[in-house]
Amino acid sequence: MGANRPELNLSDLEKKILGISRARSAMMVETACVCLEDQKHSSGVAMKVDGDFDAAFTLSWNAASDAMRRAWADSQEATEEGACGIAALIIPELTEYKIVERARKGPHFDYWLGPKEGDPGILFQNKARLEISGIRCGQEKEIKARVKQKKKQVRLSTVPLPGFAAIVEFSQPLSRLVKA
Repeated sequence: MGANRPELNLSDLEKKILGISRARSAMMVETACVCLEDQKHSSGVAMKVDGDFDAAFTLSWNAASDAMRRAWADSQEATEEGACGIAALIIPELTEYKIVERARKGPHFDYWLGPKEGDPGILFQNKARLEISGIRCGQEKEIKARVKQKKKQVRLSTVPLPGFAAIVEFSQPLSRLVKA
């Protein structure tokens, strides 16, 4: 794989997300694979992470099947779910957190984060928030606009905890991870 780049295998996703079902994790894996292959990437592609973090990873996965491509023909839905899968792998690599729970509609963010080591503890204790957005094929201007929008969205939450926004762009591929 990539020289000096840690590998992120999409199939490891289910092990990295505490509190998310195997079915949801499998969905994220499928959608990320479909999105990456739709942009003509194959397993072993380099993905840069920038924003408030600076890293590079090698992404690996098993090829998407025809059934997966047909199941995820809705490009918008696949892009958003695939972005969640990529972000879920990156967060524990670059922060002290991991995804522990899906947030309910309305709090201005997608996932609760808890400490990546040990029990996630009591709700709100040692937790942070994560808002994720996906772009199938976008330019820098669109990525910057999405970062600004998502940071603002996280800040609207009345929960006084740390927050992050992750924008995953599949054509480059690139993940922009910022503190909100």
